[in-house]
Amino acid sequence: MADVDGNIEVSSDVESMPIPANMRPRICTLSVEDADIRYRVTGLDPVGGNAGGHLVAAGSWVTINGLHNIQNLRMIRDAAADAQVFYTLEK
Repeated sequence: MADVDGNIEVSSDVESMPIPANMRPRICTLSVEDADIRYRVTGLDPVGGNAGGHLVAAGSWVTINGLHNIQNLRMIRDAAADAQVFYTLEK
């Protein structure tokens, strides 16, 4: 299977990475387009508003390495505005 890309709207509900059933990605690149988000790769849910998880500012990008971390990735918006997050999953 080739690399996969797409986008997710990250809101006040925790989002995880939609990994195709027949793919085992090793790298996930996220670009946060228009509002800050928080994320965790431990499988625990992040909390918006400085209460838990890594902050990614709008206009920034982050790379998640390793299948386990990608499978456990959880994201939530950090403030009142939803965020568009574009992603690429690479084998």
